[in-house]
Amino acid sequence: MAKSHKASFQYESSGTAHVGTLEVQGSGVDTTLAVKTQFGTGTTELGRRSLNEVACALARRIEKDAPR
Repeated sequence: MAKSHKASFQYESSGTAHVGTLEVQGSGVDTTLAVKTQFGTGTTELGRRSLNEVACALARRIEKDAPR
């Protein structure tokens, strides 16, 4: 059974602080990260990067790609 952990995180984009939620699923090389922000959602593989680094980068990408 795959493990799943949920948490909130804060990130900065364009000089403004935002709050998002993240869910980590799996373990080891099969770990995926799902991020939800006010701008949308996205999923990526965690790989060997830090959780915070990946969550913030994905949140910024979601915001950048959001329709204006």
